[in-house]
Amino acid sequence: MNQQQDPATDTTTNHVDQPRKHLARIGILVVTCLVVLIAVLYLFVIPSKFEYAIGERLPSTAEVVNSDIDIAPFDQIHRFAISFTDDQTRDLLVKKWRLQTGSSDIMSSSNMNDPSWWPRTQLDQIEQSGECYGRIDDSSEQWWTIWIDRNNKLLYLETGNW
Repeated sequence: MNQQQDPATDTTTNHVDQPRKHLARIGILVVTCLVVLIAVLYLFVIPSKFEYAIGERLPSTAEVVNSDIDIAPFDQIHRFAISFTDDQTRDLLVKKWRLQTGSSDIMSSSNMNDPSWWPRTQLDQIEQSGECYGRIDDSSEQWWTIWIDRNNKLLYLETGNW
């Protein structure tokens, strides 16, 4: 006689489901570990855009507000807007890149690909006030320029090569 067992008391199907449940738990554990690892790498190991582009850690008195990289076939441009509370960031960059004041060494890319936050006309005004630093190196085909907006406590930085 063929008897049907109650699914709630059937122990044969429970033994089959145990490995599946075990694999599902292992999968969840692996995914959780990967997420934690990526978060740790992102927060503590992988350099910020600023560190990657500039090669220096940003002082604790400054914070990147906006950044952009424009890459073309033969050149690239890094732009940053950095809020500051003192002149540590300016001093760091002036020293690292041997920047000079004066318009003859101030260079900026064309405004064709400016990001929406990049204040092109305001930079011209800052340049006229003398609160900018720059250097052009023809041999390496690179330039470095910073503009200081004291009113808004922002340092604008552009570096690139052609």
